[in-house]
Amino acid sequence: YGMVLGIAFQLRDDYLGVFGDWKLLGKSTLDDMREGKNTILFHKTLQLSKGKDSALLLKVWGNRKSGEKNLFEVRRIMERVGADKWSLEQMKKLSDESKKTTGRIVADLKLRNILFQIADFVISRDK
Repeated sequence: YGMVLGIAFQLRDDYLGVFGDWKLLGKSTLDDMREGKNTILFHKTLQLSKGKDSALLLKVWGNRKSGEKNLFEVRRIMERVGADKWSLEQMKKLSDESKKTTGRIVADLKLRNILFQIADFVISRDK
């Protein structure tokens, strides 16, 4: 339960680092891109992109001098190639997978329901 949900948590964290609301996060969503955080979302985007998009990703990601225009284009590339949707789908699959294990962890339905709520929260949190 915990290991699978931990991966979903990290995917959500990476997703929020690009697509989250900076007001809720308390930091710019462009920071992770400028820092070049080695995220699954970035690698999936790179895997799905081609040509000029790939070149721009490699040029901008991790470049602390990248301007907002280029960083917003990276976000658009993620959306265009479907990496953002892929990430959301993976989060859902992992959350569902973690829920399937709760029967082996605890028999009490109230406690199992709490574990379900935690799994749902992990992939839907805003910060």
